[in-house]
Amino acid sequence: MPGRLAPLLLVALGVAACGPLQNASQTLERSPTAPALQAAKPSSPAEFGRAYPLAVGIEWTYAVGYRQRTRAEGESEFGPWREQNYSRVNRCVRKYTDRGKEYFSISERTRELEPPYREFVGLNERVRQDAAGLYSGGEGGGLATLPRLELAPGQVGRPAPGPAPFERVVLRYPLHVGQAWSQNGQGGALALVEAIEPIRTPFDVEPAARVRRTPAGASIFGDPELSWYGRSGLLRTFRQLDSDWKTPQGTRIGDRQEEVVMSLVSFRRP
Repeated sequence: MPGRLAPLLLVALGVAACGPLQNASQTLERSPTAPALQAAKPSSPAEFGRAYPLAVGIEWTYAVGYRQRTRAEGESEFGPWREQNYSRVNRCVRKYTDRGKEYFSISERTRELEPPYREFVGLNERVRQDAAGLYSGGEGGGLATLPRLELAPGQVGRPAPGPAPFERVVLRYPLHVGQAWSQNGQGGALALVEAIEPIRTPFDVEPAARVRRTPAGASIFGDPELSWYGRSGLLRTFRQLDSDWKTPQGTRIGDRQEEVVMSLVSFRRP
């Protein structure tokens, strides 16, 4: 199951965990929004919609619920959901400057909450932000392999705002309804801020931007991904995948449905 989970968890940024976690069914069926917008604390533009919390030592903890079900060829109904729960911790571990841009390295560790209690350590994610947006540039190492950044005309020693050629646009600032962008340049996945709505976390109710990411053309990721971003960063994400159910030899034997939800349960600053 972890092999199937991996592509579903390719989410922008991550996370850090403590406290009881719900099972996958409860997590997936829980409404992501708070009952009333009035419950959300007011936030200034500097806190929400124009910056992501980045500093060495910040940790995000997420509860991850994954489930899948299958339907044999010729059958009309799917079988029962099979579930697996995880805890995922992301930590900002390093800050450095490369060609005039300030980057942060974010680590990722995921563990199963049921037997056999395995742990999975992901590659560090290299991220940065400026006034125009939040960007992801792959693993934290390998600086020598990155292309040289070009300076805008008239600038001395300071790269222009916006993504470099090797970077993916995670968020485009400011976050407001209707804000849209391409994640990977021409032909990349499209992202759109659909709404600003309250999201309840274990410690607060935060106004959050609901971002829908739609794959461009054919994609193994299936349906669009929904993510909610607030003052604490990534608050929640949901992804669904409909695919062929196949034997290890590649023969189709039916249909498979998979769902994964990741919800913030802890946010700690240094």
